[in-house]
Amino acid sequence: MSEALLSPKALEAIRAIEESKRNQKLWSRDAVRLQTALLLCMAMACNSLMRGSMSLAIVCIVARNVFPTTANNNDTTVAAPAEDRFNREYQVDWTSEEQGRIHTAYYIGAFLAILATDYIIRRYDPKPVLSVALLLNAIGSICAPFSVILLQHHLYLAAVRFLMGFGSGLIAPCGLFIISKWFPMTEKSTAVAVFTTGNQLGIGLSMIFTAKLCQATWGGGWPLAFIGYGLLTLVYVIIWQFRGSSRPRCSKYITATELEYITGRRGIKSRAKSVVLKTPWKEILFSRCVSAICVNAFAQSFVLVAMITYLPKFNQEALGMDVATNGMWCSVPFFVQTATKMLFGMWADAMKKRGCSSTAVTWAFNGVATFAASFFIVAAPLAAASPTLSMLCVCAAMALFGAFVPGYNTAVVCVAPEFTATISSYQQFYSQIGSLLAPFLIGIITRKGTYEEWRTVYLMLAFVLIIAGLFYQIWGHGNAEPWGKNDGSQLTSICIENGELDEKGDGTSRQSSRDCEANIPETIYELENDVIEEESDLGDEKADKLSAPMTRRRLLSKDPDPEMVNLTGK
Repeated sequence: MSEALLSPKALEAIRAIEESKRNQKLWSRDAVRLQTALLLCMAMACNSLMRGSMSLAIVCIVARNVFPTTANNNDTTVAAPAEDRFNREYQVDWTSEEQGRIHTAYYIGAFLAILATDYIIRRYDPKPVLSVALLLNAIGSICAPFSVILLQHHLYLAAVRFLMGFGSGLIAPCGLFIISKWFPMTEKSTAVAVFTTGNQLGIGLSMIFTAKLCQATWGGGWPLAFIGYGLLTLVYVIIWQFRGSSRPRCSKYITATELEYITGRRGIKSRAKSVVLKTPWKEILFSRCVSAICVNAFAQSFVLVAMITYLPKFNQEALGMDVATNGMWCSVPFFVQTATKMLFGMWADAMKKRGCSSTAVTWAFNGVATFAASFFIVAAPLAAASPTLSMLCVCAAMALFGAFVPGYNTAVVCVAPEFTATISSYQQFYSQIGSLLAPFLIGIITRKGTYEEWRTVYLMLAFVLIIAGLFYQIWGHGNAEPWGKNDGSQLTSICIENGELDEKGDGTSRQSSRDCEANIPETIYELENDVIEEESDLGDEKADKLSAPMTRRRLLSKDPDPEMVNLTGK
């Protein structure tokens, strides 16, 4: 039909419908929520670049790393790898125990960060908190080579890694909180997959580039890795500050139709209300689903940190790989997991759109990440006679590990949407315990580096995954708990009338939509996704007169609603 035959109102309505359809597609260049997810993915990738660089760089930092001759499962000798040809400039002489303290310091910092994460995110906007966390990592990464070269004592580098770990502990809760505000239920698994994919992408790239830079003939080799990753993160922080936002309404780029799609509301024509909820600590601590989430968070971090930290050592001691080959094989499992996490996340969201319950989806995928992955973890050391086969088993295990995203990771943002930051911080507590215990226990078990010791390590990892899988199958689910929804019963209301405050703590308030605003001590939150309720006193006849451009300007404007002026007493 020719546009000339249509009235201006009809053309405007058609354009509004087309724009709405475009904004409902997640995988669209115009979808601001996809852009937000990709920005969060980049944040995680920058963090993982700086986090994983130490695993291989420590080989170049220490003057001499001797890997003992070991025996494989056929009791045949596996020769120690030949000396690697990397730059010997700017090296120090640290013992294995001192190297272990450097690794542990990072996770101690991350462990302490989660104790304050909930308060920090509730007190401050997650956007600048994420920027500050990355700045801590970037500055620490740039300062790390100077602490080694100029000070040369391992405790100075451990202190730098501690500060980096503290910043790292803030990144995941901030990202999950932002995802809970930006994405509807049918897209949360995909959003979490995109976000956490940055972890594997950063680790994989770190393994490759750090191994290459260690062999560079200029700049000392390994210092280039730390400085380069730090500068790259600084560039990202600038981009994030200009482009990112914590909530859809705060974005300068989102359209009214996409905002309506995210919030699940249609015909939005009025103001937003600001409310907060009291944190139900008793319900969180004694929730069976939250407990299952915490157990799985422990298991995932335990196994992941074990792989990040000790897979290079396993490859050298049990499989006899040199640094170049080791760096390549250490990166492959994480690149594979990058792809599978996205596939699992999109598969899970497709199942939900076809009518599968969120609980059934999380059960199925969490079972894959625990029971199926544990099988290949057990098989990895059994195939040590063939290094290629052994590493393929590791790759398969890490690929299935990606199913955690639509599993318990998605439950974190579903079980209590109003308290995502709190639950994320709480499960991060258990996650960091797993991160601390893994290098400590594996270091004790593998003192001699024999095949039997490494087989024991992999059996331990599989056992932890199986126990976590059983916990989630019994107690876990993907639905919102009754105490995690905003039904208004947990609000402390403060009514404003003629400049006077009348506080009520029983959840009730005077029925005046123009002079009553919910509040509780500590802070004021925007209702999730800035939920905007339709005005009852706005007649249909008046509403029809509002054009689409006018509606968009009202939704995206930071100016107060004219009808809210009475709140200021003017």
